[in-house]
Amino acid sequence: MLPIECKNHRHGFTLLEIIIALVIVLIIFSVVYGTYFAANHSARRCNDKISLAFQARSLLTKIAYQLRSAYLSPDLLNASENISVLSAPDDTPRYFTGCSQSQDGIILHFLTTGGLFNNQLAPHGPFEVAYRYDPSRSCLYYCQQIYPPQSLPEKHPGLNITAQTPDWFPLAQNLSNLELSFYDGIKWHNNWLERKKNNLPQAVKIIITFSNYNASPEIYSTIIYLPCSQNPSALQILGPDK
Repeated sequence: MLPIECKNHRHGFTLLEIIIALVIVLIIFSVVYGTYFAANHSARRCNDKISLAFQARSLLTKIAYQLRSAYLSPDLLNASENISVLSAPDDTPRYFTGCSQSQDGIILHFLTTGGLFNNQLAPHGPFEVAYRYDPSRSCLYYCQQIYPPQSLPEKHPGLNITAQTPDWFPLAQNLSNLELSFYDGIKWHNNWLERKKNNLPQAVKIIITFSNYNASPEIYSTIIYLPCSQNPSALQILGPDK
């Protein structure tokens, strides 16, 4: 009977060793899979952040290019040395408007010599451009047309891009927040709608936030100086903290 008991005892040890080996294999597999999953998730987040950063830099570069080329309609300028202030009646359309929030979603609307899309009729401008932000879709739209529009007389051109204009192009997505500030030479304003005269701000501050499902929100900002604004020498004392 003794040899039989030893044989059964040895068989029991063999099953225990198999179970231990399977547990070790499962642990190793779990560690390897967990490492791979974490690395893959980290790579996706990194790629998403790189993509968001590229979108942000591209968007800010485009807006900066157009704002630096902003100007006012020369046929309405007065004869003073101030080339950025319009001498016009109260019912004259404002040739530069901006705000972070508006009822129609249009946050920037102005004249510029720099267009984002080439145009055979006016390759170097002038253009009437507008930016419309839709927070529900996290999307920024852009509209551009020749100035003055062919549908309006040149003597009274006005600005006529509206939210109902059909040619709105999606310029940036994953834009979860957008803030604008306008510098008049003394202080910053949340909008450029209540100016007493049609003039250009000396600088525009833009703060944008990009985010998506795989990446945490990233905030980007810049200050853009407008060369055609009045008193350009005041820009030398303007800093990001003011």
